[in-house]
Amino acid sequence: MVYSAEKARRALDNFFAEANLTALRELAIRHTAHEVEEKLTEPRRDERILICLTGSPTSANLIRRGKRMADYLQADCLAVHISPTSVVDETVGRHMSFARNLRIQTYVLQGEDVSHNIADFARTHRITQIFMGRSGARPWWKRFAETVVQQVVRQVRDIQITIVAQRRR
Repeated sequence: MVYSAEKARRALDNFFAEANLTALRELAIRHTAHEVEEKLTEPRRDERILICLTGSPTSANLIRRGKRMADYLQADCLAVHISPTSVVDETVGRHMSFARNLRIQTYVLQGEDVSHNIADFARTHRITQIFMGRSGARPWWKRFAETVVQQVVRQVRDIQITIVAQRRR
């Protein structure tokens, strides 16, 4: 593809910005470190990662982060969605499809008590790490109610829980 002189100059000015170069350098360092470590260490087959999916748009980031960690640890990766009914809405369905495309085992569990179902699933499947999204801003009247994340943390004290925050743009 041939760019006009003006368009090429604009692209060069924007691409070689300090933030882009810093991000590219960090990616290269991470990738190199991962490759070196992978060659030096034996695979850890005892790790099992669980990704908790919701209808939130941030679930796609959660899937990527959990899968990246599973690949890094050479761990099994599972994704679960808890629903009060057996019907899954369109957004969750897209997230489940995305997870399956990344070779993540997906499950939909029916139940009202989300935290209890997550904790039971984690124990049953010998999960070592749980990835959950942080709830968005909550109204002032709900700030004192315990969140699902807090309930899960209380129920599975022996499992590492990673809360993935939504990135602001």
